[in-house]
Amino acid sequence: MRSAADPLRTHRMDDAPLRSKVALLVVAGVLVGIFVQVLSSEFGNTVILGRQVPSAILAVLGFLVTGSALIMVGQWWIASPYDRLVKQIDKVADRRHVTDLSALPLTRQDEAGRIARAMHRVTTVAIRDGREARQLRRSLDR
Repeated sequence: MRSAADPLRTHRMDDAPLRSKVALLVVAGVLVGIFVQVLSSEFGNTVILGRQVPSAILAVLGFLVTGSALIMVGQWWIASPYDRLVKQIDKVADRRHVTDLSALPLTRQDEAGRIARAMHRVTTVAIRDGREARQLRRSLDR
């Protein structure tokens, strides 16, 4: 269910509230940490390429790899919608046309959608007030 306003949205979890996304990433990090620790202690000292590698080194490497993966998921799932929103708001602010408002992700149900809808309302009122002020000036000049 993609909208023209937000073509990069790929799944319904994309609309989850920010606090749910952060909580899920924290829980995932804890579970992955437990899994890596259990796995490294299960293997003990492992022989890799003819050398004995202590389980602590495997645990650190596991934490680094999974931590990096969780950071990338966080960037994609949490930060990128807000980056897109800021770019769209900048585009609207630069042009100040009603047609540019359609680029805002108004259909999102998370905080980014709420910000977009508020920005849409504020911009619509500002554009309308500007038009009314110009009309008033024209009528006074006649």
